[in-house]
Amino acid sequence: MYDSIKPWINVPVTVKPFLKRSATGDKVFGEAYDILCYPQGEVNIVRNWQGVEIVSHNHLFVEGDTHVTKLDNIVFEGEDLPVQAISTFYRNGKPDIKVVYI
Repeated sequence: MYDSIKPWINVPVTVKPFLKRSATGDKVFGEAYDILCYPQGEVNIVRNWQGVEIVSHNHLFVEGDTHVTKLDNIVFEGEDLPVQAISTFYRNGKPDIKVVYI
């Protein structure tokens, strides 16, 4: 189903990996790193990792083995955005494509 997307996974974005919370509850991030994605601007209502319905204005298709977690932030088009939700599509029992909602 998503084989046709894989050649388009070539747009760089930056992941700010979550490390911990500060004493005031703010997110503390580790060293940022770049990944490749296929961004799609589409409004979706999804449930975030806390089960709350949110509106996502963009989602990023990434390779299934790309390391992104629900507490990370993504720098996309100059904006520092929290990851709202992640969906994974499997092929032969292994992650094939992840969809990161921001």
